[in-house]
Amino acid sequence: MSGAHRRTVIKGAAVAAAATSVSWARSRPAAATSGARTELRWLEGAPDAHAGATWGVPWARGTRHPEQPLGLTTVDGTDVPVRTWPTAYRPDGSVKRTAHAIAPDAPKADRYLLGTRHYADSAKQVRISATANRRFFHYLTGDERTGDLLRELADVERTFLAVDPQRKVRTDGYLPGDRHAPKAEQARAKLVNSLRTIAAQPHGFFTGTGLLDADTGKFAVTSSTAVNVSHHREGFLHRQRHLLPLRRLLPSHGFPAPSPAHGKGDPLDLHQLLGDRIPT
Repeated sequence: MSGAHRRTVIKGAAVAAAATSVSWARSRPAAATSGARTELRWLEGAPDAHAGATWGVPWARGTRHPEQPLGLTTVDGTDVPVRTWPTAYRPDGSVKRTAHAIAPDAPKADRYLLGTRHYADSAKQVRISATANRRFFHYLTGDERTGDLLRELADVERTFLAVDPQRKVRTDGYLPGDRHAPKAEQARAKLVNSLRTIAAQPHGFFTGTGLLDADTGKFAVTSSTAVNVSHHREGFLHRQRHLLPLRRLLPSHGFPAPSPAHGKGDPLDLHQLLGDRIPT
């Protein structure tokens, strides 16, 4: 195929794709902040019925990160199952254009809002994932990435054991302590155990390598009295970048176990927490 003919084919395909997307909806320019939403409208009003629709949305430079999930809702907040995929990126890594598709049974509305989806806002139904709509693609192609999504929903009802499905409508108030997830205490215990066992080493950070218990965060205390300075520079940089900021967290109100009131505990004394030998 000649170069000129190839360019003609590509240009024709691009025009056809643009005509398909514009025929469904007109989108306003994306706002400059990732929290804003883009309003979508039908060109000739919402149809009584449709066989599904696809469209594209351009994004301003730096406003859409590839890892930010997009969600579609009606103006009254009803979630609309939508499939989204990026079609172009900018040199800075941000998304330039995205493509979207909805199924024929999607909620009908004159206007839709497209923006960042915050999954923790409320208890979402399984249907919002729209994973079942991908089963045909999985059957035809055997794509295991899609298969993984389908398998994840095989035991989706077990989510109710960890997440309250009625948390969207409640009578109790919000407490910041609720944000203290179960792993917060585990992470705190690991950090304290690591600092304590480092302080217990014969030469602290200059003791050299050691065995770490990944479950508890404790280092095995060695009986060797040799001083190991082969990684002095690396240890010094890690200490400056990571240890000092973490040490400042230990006596603060945000690090200890939360109280039932507002997730704030009493300040801890660093010497009381770690003992007399504090790594410096």
